[in-house]
Amino acid sequence: MMNATQRRRGRQLVRRIYPSRGAGFALGAISVASVLFEQGAGPASWLMIAFSGLVWPHLAYWHAHLSDNPYRSEKINQHFDAAQCGFWTVMMGFNLLPSVMAFSMLGMVLLSLGGKRRCLNGMLVYSLSAAVTWLPSDVPTQLQSSLFTLLASIPALLFYPLLIGYSAYRFALAANEQRKQLEIVSRTDGLSGLFNRQHWEQRVAEAFASNQKDQSAYSLLMLDIDYFKQVNDRFGHVAGDDVIRQVARLLEECFQQSACIGRYGGDEFGILLPDCNAAQALERAEQARQHVFSRLHSNSPATLSLGIAELNADKESYADWILHADLALYQAKRQGRNRAVCFSELDDACLAAEA
Repeated sequence: MMNATQRRRGRQLVRRIYPSRGAGFALGAISVASVLFEQGAGPASWLMIAFSGLVWPHLAYWHAHLSDNPYRSEKINQHFDAAQCGFWTVMMGFNLLPSVMAFSMLGMVLLSLGGKRRCLNGMLVYSLSAAVTWLPSDVPTQLQSSLFTLLASIPALLFYPLLIGYSAYRFALAANEQRKQLEIVSRTDGLSGLFNRQHWEQRVAEAFASNQKDQSAYSLLMLDIDYFKQVNDRFGHVAGDDVIRQVARLLEECFQQSACIGRYGGDEFGILLPDCNAAQALERAEQARQHVFSRLHSNSPATLSLGIAELNADKESYADWILHADLALYQAKRQGRNRAVCFSELDDACLAAEA
């Protein structure tokens, strides 16, 4: 049983196929009709070609669109497409131009929709349909195509490949947009809307590697929300989540787009500041702390404690850099919270206490 999301995506596929199937069968019917006209075909043949060219594409659309499993129904539609192509190939007496055109158009569509396996299955259905039609029939073989049939086939030869190319282009654009959205989702924290920990640490690692090459200035801020547990206990987890979202928005207001802000976990955040030494980072941290305090403290007991670590040569890895900022953050909490502390200001006694 398919879920609602799978059915919606299946119906989106059905809608994408609908225009090309409609145009392909309509244009193909013109070519086939030219052969039927030259053969002096009877009313039954004209009714069948009218069904294939004008009615079948709409029936196929609604058959798949209304189905609980659009993918399976569309696969059945494609088999019926192939069966019709095989049938009309025989009914035209294997007239060379429209027969080859129908075969190639069918293969092109099947390959684009389902790859090699879908194409081979479709060709098998095509061949079986042609064989079942040819064995009891007395339609004479007519390989040569007349000028009339050539002219009737020109619209399909000209416009159908353009339509398929345009459909493939639109599909590529949609796939590219979907890929971009997936990339955004994969690096974004769902609650705060900031970068998630994995992506944020990746950016920190890239900054660390960059510093090893050109000695670029970077500083790191690690911060968390003071008394966050009290917010959850007093107002509930929904209110706690709202505080995290508010802090995230306030941090984005305080720092330029060049800063990389991420949710490190729980109520802890990390901020990567390029072209910023420890003194500049401390100044910006104080501005952020005061901004959050002025906007948030009146509604809850939450404030910010921040730890700052400048990137320098004594750090062996980016993990050490994060650790130093964390140690400064813990010292800010030990000193009473609602303050910012630089790692460079910590003495050996402080480091030993944190350890």
